[in-house]
Amino acid sequence: MEMWLDPSNASIRPLDGIGQSFEHRGPDDHDRSLYNWYLAQMYRMLDHICLPISPGYLAYLAKIASGDLPLQEKVSMLFLEMAHYYQPWLISSLNQLDGMQETGAEFSTELFRRIAPQVCASFRLIHCAEVFRSPVFGRATPIRGEELVQFVDHCLREGMLPSVLQALGMFLFDAQHFQPSDYDDMVLPFLVQLPATLSNYGVSHDSAPDLIRALYQTCLSHYLQVYVGPQPVAPHSWAKPAVDCLYKKSRPEHDDCAECADLNDFLQDSEVHLSGWVVAPMEYTHIKDTIRAANSEVDCTETKKYRQKLVLKIQKSHSAFEGSLSSWETRREWAAQRLGQFDQPILREILGVTFDAIMNMQSIMTQQPPPLGHLCPWRILRNIAL
Repeated sequence: MEMWLDPSNASIRPLDGIGQSFEHRGPDDHDRSLYNWYLAQMYRMLDHICLPISPGYLAYLAKIASGDLPLQEKVSMLFLEMAHYYQPWLISSLNQLDGMQETGAEFSTELFRRIAPQVCASFRLIHCAEVFRSPVFGRATPIRGEELVQFVDHCLREGMLPSVLQALGMFLFDAQHFQPSDYDDMVLPFLVQLPATLSNYGVSHDSAPDLIRALYQTCLSHYLQVYVGPQPVAPHSWAKPAVDCLYKKSRPEHDDCAECADLNDFLQDSEVHLSGWVVAPMEYTHIKDTIRAANSEVDCTETKKYRQKLVLKIQKSHSAFEGSLSSWETRREWAAQRLGQFDQPILREILGVTFDAIMNMQSIMTQQPPPLGHLCPWRILRNIAL
């Protein structure tokens, strides 16, 4: 029988409680047969396990196994099996195990030294499933940046600088494939804290300048492209798509009515964006319904009455462009705040000549056409001026 080894599994909770009792007071304070039964259940689950396993329970397994050599070997093999396929969970497990060293510190250290190089050698975070992440919207981030920093810190503490550089190389390899949602929680927090983490162990970012520079240049440039995106280009024409006359829809054999023909002439004029019309009330209703049905960027309002007719103001807009520009400005301001969290002198040293271009976001700024101003704002139709 396969079993998902997760603390939320009801069949495991009793074992969890028994294990914690032994963990805190030791098996000598309990009936030996109960302790043997508990170990037997652990063996059974490890022999019939269905990956993946939650990080917290992986760390807990390793902690319990510290007093039993055969169980230690089974747990070690389980960690090794996950090293190539479930790096985010395994990194989280090793981080949690690092905080449990008051029990089984020797086994925890040995396990980390055995597993960490394997994790660094196949450091492919984006190819891992995301079963134990709970995204609010859409895709989940594989792992938080703070957890990556903690893992790197532990590696450096154990003298594994070559493995860390190998992991950074793999991180760089994946950089072009990160999703926008990965940056706020994973990539940027990791890059912000990485120089200080290296410095804590006497390692300068100049230890591998080409790798570190390429890592920061690639990740930050890709962040600007996929999260902020290119600046929307302002329209260079007032021309709008023609509308379909609602009368013609009900009577296909007829041409557009006179009002819709005039309206389409105005809409397709690339230089005029505002027009004054005098129409009968029925024509006003028809024009307004036609514009609404077309869902176009045109507004039609009544301004005043003229004898027995209505005076209309029909105005084109660029609401779609204005909306996309506003959204882009919001993302750009947020990205500027995130880039401002870096230590600027250190980031300048790392990026070199590309620092100003990245900080000024030159790669996403587009050449804007000249403004549409100085166009004739009014078009006189049907001999009336507003």
